[in-house]
Amino acid sequence: MAQPKQGLQKKNLQNTNQHKASLKNQNLRNENPKEKSRAGQKKEDFTRPLSFREESIESVLQRATRISDLKNLGPASESALQSAGINNIDQFIKLGWIEVMKMLVAHNPRNRHSIFAYAIIGAEKNLFWNKISEADKVAARSLMAELKPMKNSNRKRKK
Repeated sequence: MAQPKQGLQKKNLQNTNQHKASLKNQNLRNENPKEKSRAGQKKEDFTRPLSFREESIESVLQRATRISDLKNLGPASESALQSAGINNIDQFIKLGWIEVMKMLVAHNPRNRHSIFAYAIIGAEKNLFWNKISEADKVAARSLMAELKPMKNSNRKRKK
């Protein structure tokens, strides 16, 4: 009985080796010839969503068609910008974040918020709002302090 068991093990080993060889051959046949020619090129990272990938602002601006295509800005921000008179990306970039914030606050004082300014700065630089530099954050906070609305003396106060 020992001999048939040994022969069976030998046969299983041969089948396993044949299976490995067939998988290797199949992988070689399935290789894309274009991938071989792209050996020196940087591969695109598909493991992270598009909004989290590092891109230059120029490539983002070429691809973007609406203001909400920029980082940090969604449909609500786009409608706020449009109601303030900023209708396209070119106008948004040309004005710069300081003028954009002044226009937003002049149109609606509720837009006077430093986090909104961080988002505008980030959209202009293709960074997330919490990744902008400390100098930009300080500048945004000081601008928001300058744009503080005057206290309305006719306003009823709570007692």
